[in-house]
Amino acid sequence: MRRSLAALLAAAFCLAPAAGASASASASASASAIAPEALVPHLLEFPGFGLGEHTLTSRRSALTYARRALEERPGVARRQARLLERHGFVEGIQESFSAEHAEAVAQAIVFRTSRGPRWELRRAARDERGFRDFEASVADPAVPGAQAFTGSRHVHIREGGKRVVVLRRYVDLQFSYGRCFVAIGDALYGASTVEEAARGPIAAAAAVYSRAKRLCGAAPRARR
Repeated sequence: MRRSLAALLAAAFCLAPAAGASASASASASASAIAPEALVPHLLEFPGFGLGEHTLTSRRSALTYARRALEERPGVARRQARLLERHGFVEGIQESFSAEHAEAVAQAIVFRTSRGPRWELRRAARDERGFRDFEASVADPAVPGAQAFTGSRHVHIREGGKRVVVLRRYVDLQFSYGRCFVAIGDALYGASTVEEAARGPIAAAAAVYSRAKRLCGAAPRARR
């Protein structure tokens, strides 16, 4: 099992904030003809993070993507890379956002065919349901065929110089379109409802979905 987006958000809670925004995204290879930077949300497309910090990193090596984006250990990263390559990995990108009492992560992978994203979508769903804080699947009416997951945990944060306990709720949303797989999630501290935590990922996913329809090839066929 690979690390779920929820696990990456949980890991972000344990890290110190980044010193500032940076970008190291390379141009997409001619084999993909899709700029992966278009498959992650812009700052103003993610409510709550427009004034925060963000980093953007693109990887054209499946192994590097597994090690850096998925944050896997070396042995696990090699196994994940082989699976990604077998399913036609072309390029992956990860974007991280941080704001006061909130984090978010967006990931996108371009594959050679539409089979790769469908495989990744199934695998991502298994990983999300296996995460320790998972509570339920939720619907996203803004993006056809999207799957979303939510969970929560009480954590300690510092507020006003004091150490307090708050509810940390996350929502992870994933979809595939043509040759592209996209995952967008956030974690809010003190969010009282799933709807509150879902507002950001739903808005960001809708913006990315509009670009994916132009960039990623044919839409998935409806089942009869």
